[in-house]
Amino acid sequence: MNKLQKKPIVFLPGWGLSPYIFKPLAKHLEDHPQYFMHLPALDTQKQLHQQICIPNDSILIGWSLGGLIATLICANEPYRFSKLILLNSTPKFVAECQWPGISTEQSQKFLTQFEQNPSHLLTEYFAKLCAWPSKDKRLHQHIKQHTLENKARLESQLHFLLNTDARSEYYQLKTPRLEIRSLDDPLIPSNHPNLQCHHILAGGHSSFLNHIEQCIGYIRRFIDEPSYYSKSI
Repeated sequence: MNKLQKKPIVFLPGWGLSPYIFKPLAKHLEDHPQYFMHLPALDTQKQLHQQICIPNDSILIGWSLGGLIATLICANEPYRFSKLILLNSTPKFVAECQWPGISTEQSQKFLTQFEQNPSHLLTEYFAKLCAWPSKDKRLHQHIKQHTLENKARLESQLHFLLNTDARSEYYQLKTPRLEIRSLDDPLIPSNHPNLQCHHILAGGHSSFLNHIEQCIGYIRRFIDEPSYYSKSI
């Protein structure tokens, strides 16, 4: 089967970052057509499928906020896409009752810091947070060089990330999915109520950058082997 006959892979990045953050991972999937999607301004969930043009029968790979968006897109059109791969993502980022996540205090701190100095929050605090626990300066630099600067767009995305609750859509997903998270993710606690999830040791919030070979092993099996375990409710 040649490249054009294989299902396209669509990459959806995390908050504040270019989709080309995926390049180190994507080079291991170059036998598939690839699309790198910039996230639009996010005001309402209903606009997602209209603002992000994704080819039919695609494999969606979403990291963090990109995973939340991919979840909502697949929930809106349950049989349009081939597979869904969620990397360090969650249908609800902020903690609530029995649901672990970012504390209300921390989410408010993010908003305040963004309003005061968005560039510093992205290139220093957030880039370092994404690179942790790796001490490789090249990883931090890779993340830093893919940060974006459109304040209005980033602000809408940050509010969307902190205010969206997609748990209902998540639990009703029909698209076969693979989930990869980290046991030490500083933004998404490992005790989320999802038993069918691969956990990476010392992966931080960027397991696909900190542990490319392990992640690509899971992804390759999920894409290439029809019998490989996936979650499809």
